[in-house]
Amino acid sequence: MPAGSDEDPLVTGADGVHVGDDDMAVADARRICGSDMVIGGSAIDVKGAKAMRDAGADYLGVGPVFATPVKPYKAALAPGTLRSIRREISLPIVAIGGINETNAAAPLGEGADGVAVISALRRCQSPKEAASRLKKAIDHAKKR
Repeated sequence: MPAGSDEDPLVTGADGVHVGDDDMAVADARRICGSDMVIGGSAIDVKGAKAMRDAGADYLGVGPVFATPVKPYKAALAPGTLRSIRREISLPIVAIGGINETNAAAPLGEGADGVAVISALRRCQSPKEAASRLKKAIDHAKKR
């Protein structure tokens, strides 16, 4: 995201940014964006989650939870990883990667506070209907 471009969160008025694996460091994003902007960082294990927390991330994006066509070169998390991160980290956790209406309950049951989806909405006939079914699945999982 080049500074001053249409993608620059400071230009667009965004409330936050997510710093992925190939982006700038969370600490650099915090320095540039200031303390009021929400900054998320990616993690795949407890060590990475602690590093993101210590660097000043406000939340964690953890994944890929399941295999995903968006990043086929990344292996899914080992079983129990989300639960281990939840035990060690109090930041909000957003699970991502291969999540859809049939499996969204699993990461929530492991300690994720929410889920992020791409393929579940992009690779379907009706994103609106898919989003509705996904929301129902998430609401049902959170009631358990």
